[in-house]
Amino acid sequence: TAQGAGRRLWVRTDAGVRRLNRREWAGLMGFPADFAWPKPEAARNLLGNSVHVPTVEALARSIREQLF
Repeated sequence: TAQGAGRRLWVRTDAGVRRLNRREWAGLMGFPADFAWPKPEAARNLLGNSVHVPTVEALARSIREQLF
């Protein structure tokens, strides 16, 4: 992937270059494929402010193990 003007994510394909769709972008951020967006039209903004879900889960597990 590459980031273009306006912080859009692009991916190269055999047919050329295209923007990542919402599902692809959510997958990169660690969201499950069946995640239901409460406001699908706001998904791109929400994903842009998101953190990588599996990383946060691993961090939380590690903290829990150390505390308990």
